[in-house]
Formats: sequence, C-alpha cells, structure tokens
Amino acid sequence: MKTILIVEDNRELAFGIKDIVSSYGYEVYMAHLVKDALIQLRSRPIDLCLLDIRLPDGNGYDLCRKIRAFYQGAVIMLTACSGTEEIVEGLMAGADDYVTKPFQITELLARIEAQFRRILWKEVEVPGTVFSGDLKIELNQHHIYKLEELLDLSIREYTVCELLLEYGGRIVTRKVMLEKIWDSRENFVEEGTLNVHISRIRKKLGSYNGISYIETIKGFGYRWAHQIIRN
Repeated sequence: MKTILIVEDNRELAFGIKDIVSSYGYEVYMAHLVKDALIQLRSRPIDLCLLDIRLPDGNGYDLCRKIRAFYQGAVIMLTACSGTEEIVEGLMAGADDYVTKPFQITELLARIEAQFRRILWKEVEVPGTVFSGDLKIELNQHHIYKLEELLDLSIREYTVCELLLEYGGRIVTRKVMLEKIWDSRENFVEEGTLNVHISRIRKKLGSYNGISYIETIKGFGYRWAHQIIRN
C-alpha cells in the first residue's frame, strides 16, 4: 500500500483530503507543522508528500529543500499562489509537481497517480520506449515518432528532448542544458543558441491537446510538459 503524508495546517482541508485519498487505497498520515512533518518523514516510509507552502512554523519551500537531503519520495506542492515565480520556486526547491488551490480532488488524485507511475518507471533500469502524448521515443535507437511518423531531428535536438525526458517533468535550468549538451569548445558565445534549438524542436514535435511538449519557465529553463510513460 502506498503511503502519503499531508502537510497542511488547515485541518478541515487536511482531513477532507485524507478521507477521499484513503478511499482510493492509500495509507494517509498528516502533519500540521514543519517539525511534525520532519519527524514523520524520518520515522516512517512515506512514498509521497502533499506539502502546503504556508505553515505556522515555517514554509513549504524551506521544508522541501531540507527534506531533499534525505527524502527520495515524490513531493507535490499545494499552493494558493498561481504566479509563475511561486510555482517555479517550489519546483526549484525540489518539488515534483504542484496543485493550485482551490483544486478539484480529481485533479489531485490524477497528479498523485502520475507521481506513483514515475516512481515505478524509475525502477526500470533500461527502458526501451517512452510514450508522451502522441509521441513515441525509442531511447535505444534515438528516434522520435509522431503518430508513427519518424521525425527529422538532429542529434543535438534529440539530445535536448532526451535530457528533458530524463528529468521527468522537473525544470532543467539553462545552465545544466548548456553544460550537458554543448561542449566547452563552443564557449556558448551565441546568446540565443539554446532558444533557437528549442524553437526548432517545438515546431517539429508540434503540440498535444493544444499544449507544446516543452514548457519555458521564464528566467530558469525548460521542462517536459506532458505525461511520460515508460514501456
């Protein structure tokens, strides 16, 4: 049975989430303070943490940074802030996803289930094929198909996609992308090189349900915007 820790100072909301999530077969624990959350995360196996940002004795950003020193499970931020800066701060602190309040319980459950799928996929040592939207990515062959049509991607364009997929929806900063994709001999002298590549990749990949596969996180970097399913 998968275990979930709800870190939320609004007790009514916390108990409401617990009642519904428990009915789906998850074992649910609760903490209303930062110090209580730390005790629980250190004392029992927790697969996923639902983490509120505003807590009486601290904030979710700092707590997330602190637990990432020892906690390998998934973290979903529960935030009343819909601004990009707040969301990015949570992701950069180590969160895997976020849900903006007020939220539909069906959305929260879907995001929880997506994180548990990712945990399962990480256990596969050598994944052969990845599916996302209407794309099929053959990792061993370095090919990407859109509706069974092989896309004409350069080696570097494919490498960008593979790096974003490797991060599984987390933000990849521009610095990391440049270090991993461009070697030092190029010196990164062309300011817009990465932007140009991302733009070309977006055009080649197209969109799924009206949403591009690559999301720009302004001032930070990029993330893969669609669900990733490993085969």
